[in-house]
Amino acid sequence: MSAHLPSDERTLFRLALAIVVAVTVVRIAVLVASPLQLYPDEAQYWWWSQSLDWGYFSKPPLIAWIIRATTLFGDREWAIRLASPILHAGTALLLFGIGRRVIDARTGFWSGFAYATLPGVSYSSALISTDVPLLFCWSLALYAFLTALEDRRWRWSILCRLAIGFGLLAKYAMIYFLLGAAVATVFVP
Repeated sequence: MSAHLPSDERTLFRLALAIVVAVTVVRIAVLVASPLQLYPDEAQYWWWSQSLDWGYFSKPPLIAWIIRATTLFGDREWAIRLASPILHAGTALLLFGIGRRVIDARTGFWSGFAYATLPGVSYSSALISTDVPLLFCWSLALYAFLTALEDRRWRWSILCRLAIGFGLLAKYAMIYFLLGAAVATVFVP
């Protein structure tokens, strides 16, 4: 991403990236050192990850798929929760891109920085829930949607559709993105 930005924007992106990476490394270190056991929902998601399926009685399957991937490092609590700080880091960087696209790189920087340092995001980085992949997919879909409004190449439309699809596999609330996008298209020429 940084190779396609003007030098001042590239500097802000590199600073945002450095901050997000540093915060994420600290969050992962805290996960590894934490003595906290899984709370009931996390334990249920871990149990689902032992038998992958296309859905479970109360949630779509993405959370189980993600946990299955991170438990390649073992079934310890930190491994089960590992995707959370990583996905939050990705969301923060996507918010940089969204802010940059909508307003400017400075707005993008502060948007990504604010998100990465929010107390709620810090708390959420220490556990695994369906909201974490939902926020990542929502941000990715929004970035692709906004980019597709200016760049008519198919890749942005396809990326937006994939993000919406994976978002629906994360949490059914992703359907609200489609409603918002439909309303937005009424107001965007």
